[in-house]
Order: sequence, then structure tokens, then C-alpha cells
Amino acid sequence: MNTTHPGHLSRRNLLAGGATLAAATALWPKHLFAQDSKVIRIGGAGPLSGPAAYWGQSTAQGFIDGAAEVNAAGGLILGGVAHRIEVINYDTKGETADSRAATLRLIEQDGCQYVFTNGAASTVGVLQVSEPAGAISMVGCWGYLELFGGKYPLHFRAEMSDYEQGYAYIPFMLEKYGKDALKTAAFIGPNDKDGTDCHFSYQRLMDYYGIKQTTALYYNWEDTDFYPIVARCIAAKPAFIVTSPSPPGITASIIKAARELGYRGPISSPAASETKTILQVAGEHA
Repeated sequence: MNTTHPGHLSRRNLLAGGATLAAATALWPKHLFAQDSKVIRIGGAGPLSGPAAYWGQSTAQGFIDGAAEVNAAGGLILGGVAHRIEVINYDTKGETADSRAATLRLIEQDGCQYVFTNGAASTVGVLQVSEPAGAISMVGCWGYLELFGGKYPLHFRAEMSDYEQGYAYIPFMLEKYGKDALKTAAFIGPNDKDGTDCHFSYQRLMDYYGIKQTTALYYNWEDTDFYPIVARCIAAKPAFIVTSPSPPGITASIIKAARELGYRGPISSPAASETKTILQVAGEHA
């Protein structure tokens, strides 16, 4: 296993080896901490490679940057004692089995009491280990709605869900394009529990705003050609398309295909907030 201690995770560092250890400890100003200072270890078991890699990489980098800032300011003071924050990341490739193995290693070998992840499959793997072990989990995941709540008291969503975001982006779209222009919509998402649960949330939003669904279509995470599914989507003649929960790269491919096939309606992407990738892939069609 390759070990890196970067201030910034390059794609090469993130993808090196089957599991990647990315610790923020290299950024600690050593003079700020006594030799007997405490350490708080936060573990990442997210997709650093594969179709959902953007989510995993950006989240891992966020934790590393945050730890560096806290450590540079003297650490987290608990009971009058400075605690250094160490962030350790392993690649789950977006697979449940890899996520379970990574979480087990983070908790049992690395001594992490806090674990974060992204995406439905990785979340399932984390929870299979974190809840029985009494570790707190923080996730960016909109699927598997049944895994939140009273049965999982140590499990927290770290962001607004697509359903909550909908009460912001739907009114914005209705104001921008006109309510009469957006009477129908179509959904495109991944063919897993993440996609089907997000479709459930999407349908609730459409019903609330009186928007009729024309079709709901699902792709496989391994897909690279999105022209067939987009062609089926626009054949249903939706006024706009929602691509939740699709990461930036896949969303960009959907946008590019839609525009090249002649679709000119709005495309909403609640899970693809990183515009650089979308602009790079979709180009002029974005």
C-alpha cells in the first residue's frame, strides 16, 4: 500500500494502490503540540476511483484541508488539551464490500472513531461496521432513506438531500423559465437504491409543484455511452430533465448527448455542483 502525506491530493496520489492513505498530519506545525498531545483520527471510506470518484476525492480533500486549518490554529481543544486531527482515507471504488473492509480497517487498526463516506453503496458498507462498533458516521448520501433515523443513532447526513434542495431549485426554475413552460419533467439516475430513492424524492417534489412526470430512466454506473438513454428520455418530450443523483462527469455526458440530439430544455443537476468538469466534458453544449 502506498502512503502519501499531501497538502493537496493529486489524482495520482488518490488512486495509487488498492487503498490510499492520505493523512493531514504532514501539515501539522509540530511546535504547536506537546509530545503527549492527543490525536483524533477521522477515517474516510469513500470512492476515490470509479464513476463516483469526484464525490470521494472532493470530500477527502475537504477533510484534509479542514484538518490542516484546525491543526495550524493549535488543534481542537478539549478539556484544556490540544488534540491533533488526523485524516485517513481508503478507496472503496464505490463498492459495498470494499467500503465494509475499509471501515473495518479504519476502526480496528487505525483507531478512528469517526468515519465519512459518499454514495449509497459505500454508505451501506460503512454502516455494517460503524454502528456495531459505536463509531459516528457522516455521509453524503441521498439513497437508502431507511438507513437514517432512530435505528441508526450514530449515523448523520452531512448535507442537504436532493429533496430539501428541491424547494430551492424548483422555485428558481419556475421563476426563470415560467411556470407554464415547465409543466412536465423526466428523471435520469443510476440503477441502484441511490437512484430509486432519489426518484422517490423527485416525484414528491414534482407532485408538490404540480409537475407531471413523462418518464423515469436508469443507467448503470459502468455506462459510458449515454446517447441511447437520453434519446429515450427526450422522446417522452419533458419540459425539463433532472439528473439526480448523478456526479459531474455523468451529468456532463447526459447534457452533451441531450444537446447534440436537439434537446433545448433546462437540465437540473442537484448532485453535480462542480461546474469545471461539466464544462470540460460538455463543452459548448453546457
